[in-house]
This record gives sequence, C-alpha cells and structure tokens, in this order.
Amino acid sequence: LQAAARPHRGGFAGRPGPLAGFHLHQFSLGSAEVVAFVGASQKRLENAFKAELLRHWMAQPRPQQASLPGGWVVENFAQLEMGAAIMTDGTARLPLVVSFPPLVPGCIQLPADLDADDALDMSTMGHHLDHQQVSALVAQGPDAGKCGICLCEMEADVGNGA
Repeated sequence: LQAAARPHRGGFAGRPGPLAGFHLHQFSLGSAEVVAFVGASQKRLENAFKAELLRHWMAQPRPQQASLPGGWVVENFAQLEMGAAIMTDGTARLPLVVSFPPLVPGCIQLPADLDADDALDMSTMGHHLDHQQVSALVAQGPDAGKCGICLCEMEADVGNGA
C-alpha cells in the first residue's frame, strides 16, 4: 500500500484548491516504526521481525496471531495499531507500539472517474446486502458489520426490495 501526494497547484480534479503547492511525500506500511517496550525503555524491532510483521499485516484476513523469528508470537495482532498487541516468547511479554513518520502538507488528486458521483456503477463492484447477510456479518464480531472505508454500520439495502 503506497500513496503519494503529488505536486499540484489546484484542487481536486480541476477545481480550485486552498493550498498553493506541495512537495512529494510517499507513505507505505514499510515506513512504520515498530517498538517493543522492555521495562521502561523502548527497543526498535530488527528488520527481520519488521519484515515478518509487514507480511502478516498485509494478509487478508489479518491473523489474530503473528509468528516471528526465534519463536516469538504477536498476540492480538489485529489490534496492533491500537497498541493492544503483545510480543511474547512464552516467558517475556512485550507491548508493541506502531508509529509513522509525521505527515507533511499535501493533497490527493482523485482521477476524474472517482471524483464524479455518476461515473462509476457501484453494482459492477459487488452486490447489495439483504437483512440476512448484514445479520451474518454482525455475528462475526463487533467490527465485521462495519464498512471498511467509512466505518459506519452496515445496513441492508432497502431500495433493492430487501
């Protein structure tokens, strides 16, 4: 996953924008800094550990546990960004914290097809959920019934006769 803020003097898709100009900045999961708390101090994870974490991070679905070199396991891996993940070797239990480089001013320029409301037929991307499908999602866990983009609760499509 990588995104770049491109130098751009306007707004979005040709509309005027409030900001004058930007420098190129790239974001990737690989830029994340992962530290383990050992007592009162913080220790950065070695590259082999970080690479393995990244591999698990990008897995779909994300695992609840992630195995690391040397017999280490990350518990609560799905909660890594929230600070709830614990790295353990069976004796030591080290909380993990993820941080990213500071954000820089920038903008995202959407392609015209994404900026227009009528340019994309959403039915080509999937299907509408009925009440039974939404209920089945909710039964899978507290976040399973939420939209992955806006984090709103899923609702059945009532305009589709469901």
